[in-house]
Amino acid sequence: MASILICGNTMLFTREILQKMAGNFQVVVAGETNLSGKYRNVKIYHISPMEKQFTRLFDVYNFRAVCFISGYVDGGNGLFGENQILERVMLECGRSRTEKLIVLSSVDSQNCISGRGETQGETQKEYSS
Repeated sequence: MASILICGNTMLFTREILQKMAGNFQVVVAGETNLSGKYRNVKIYHISPMEKQFTRLFDVYNFRAVCFISGYVDGGNGLFGENQILERVMLECGRSRTEKLIVLSSVDSQNCISGRGETQGETQKEYSS
């Protein structure tokens, strides 16, 4: 069974979603979550990509895909140090030759400043850093 890793803003995942995913994959969750206990084909690790233990996950599992959930995906302000976290995930994916890295985010974040674009009157979004 293929393994996938979910990291980043893992608080958005419910037990029900993970159980549905576990029907097709061995799901590994690394990050802050309110979930605990044992689930069939789901492993939960309360570690951040910035911790050394995160690297070990790539040594133990042969992930077919890694899914990074941005802190902006729900319209929020992002995760603290999100750029560094994503960089670390990307480096581990490259080191382990992971087939796919999927980054889920949104343009509808609270960190967005709307402005008038010069192309066909469309609104363009600028992000403060």
